Amino acid sequence: MNDFHKWDAWSPWAKLDPDAKTTFEGPSAGEGAVFAWAGNREIGEGRMTLTQSRPAELIQIKLDFVQPMAGTSTAELISLLSLSMISAGVAFGAPTPYQLLAS
Repeated sequence: MNDFHKWDAWSPWAKLDPDAKTTFEGPSAGEGAVFAWAGNREIGEGRMTLTQSRPAELIQIKLDFVQPMAGTSTAELISLLSLSMISAGVAFGAPTPYQLLAS
């Protein structure tokens, strides 16, 4: 969860446009890492910046949407680890104009 280079492996949005253009800036992982995308009408265009990182526990992301509607939001991904299973939850800190997907 801490490395945007591995984002496509689990993100349901990546499956909506496998041909989306993506770029990375800043550190390869952790706070300050940036992932930008430009894709089809389903995923639009935007960028996310990792603002807080506690690997295997929590990451906080600033989301800047460009298209189809401009907006800014904050997302937190929380990992719940146990011996028998791994699960993750997502919480958004502001309304977003995009449909949220669950896999």
